[in-house]
Amino acid sequence: DATLRLFHPDADPNHITAVRPVWRGIYFRPGERPRLCLVALRDAGKPLPAPRIAEYLMRAKGLDVNHRPLRARVVHFMASVLARMERRGLIRKTIVEPEVWWELVG
Repeated sequence: DATLRLFHPDADPNHITAVRPVWRGIYFRPGERPRLCLVALRDAGKPLPAPRIAEYLMRAKGLDVNHRPLRARVVHFMASVLARMERRGLIRKTIVEPEVWWELVG
């Protein structure tokens, strides 16, 4: 607020909206989910569905695989990680219906 007043004395800091925090997860460090996804697909040696990849990640981090809300949250965040990895050309979809399966490219 002091810096804003220094450069713009007429500004009211109360009119600035707060930045909404983004949940990045407390269980995984930055870059750890994509790395573990690649390890899971390499270890399997075959295509895997997202829930199986998420299960691998949870086991690797020592999380309870039977905790349904946590597992659902990890699977949800895995979708964005897998989509990003697909855009980068690291993985691809093999089976789309009824469930998406993923495999390594190359």
